[in-house]
Amino acid sequence: LHDNNISKMVEQPLKIPKVTHLYLQNNEVDKVEGLQKAASLSKLYLSGNKISTFEGLEHCSSLSELHLSDQNLEDDCGKSSCMEIPEASLRAMSRTLTTLTVANAGITTLEPFLLLNSLERLDASRNKLDDIKSVCRYLDGAVRLSILDLRGNPICKARKYREMLVISSHIENLDGKDILDQERQFLIAMKAKRGGKKASSKKHNENSKQQKPMFQIGKKS
Repeated sequence: LHDNNISKMVEQPLKIPKVTHLYLQNNEVDKVEGLQKAASLSKLYLSGNKISTFEGLEHCSSLSELHLSDQNLEDDCGKSSCMEIPEASLRAMSRTLTTLTVANAGITTLEPFLLLNSLERLDASRNKLDDIKSVCRYLDGAVRLSILDLRGNPICKARKYREMLVISSHIENLDGKDILDQERQFLIAMKAKRGGKKASSKKHNENSKQQKPMFQIGKKS
């Protein structure tokens, strides 16, 4: 079904109780429909369509891979909008979804994906992520995530971008590059060393202020 200029999924539930893979990428679909009885569906490919809100996934309780990248969401002025995945859909997939690709989707935060408790691989490249602290908060809670791709986001230009994300997480691969244990331990040690120097410098400055020499004003002769 992929690459066929399909513009509409069927309105009635598809009778595909035993189908495990569904390939609908690179079509003209603008709404997810007919998956109410797709109980065995484990891999769904919908990249390259025109879907702005991914509703209709609430019954896909066996889904392990979901591919949603590169939705064509430009308006009449050529401005791209943000793709949305409602909380109900995220909760329905929370225990089973291990792979999610949402590249080039206008995403500004990863924190809603904390509902996906089993997520191991996330491709959120080419989005609008610009808050590195928000990404670190996500990584702190995404305990099973091992592979993360954020290439092409504004935060990639942030100072010490890789260092902050490596220290803030247990991921094993960032932006296509493996994270070795030696790298993580080295970065953690360097951060601790810098923290120690700052604390020592602050204490020294405080002591200097307390030990200012006392000057006596003598009487003029």
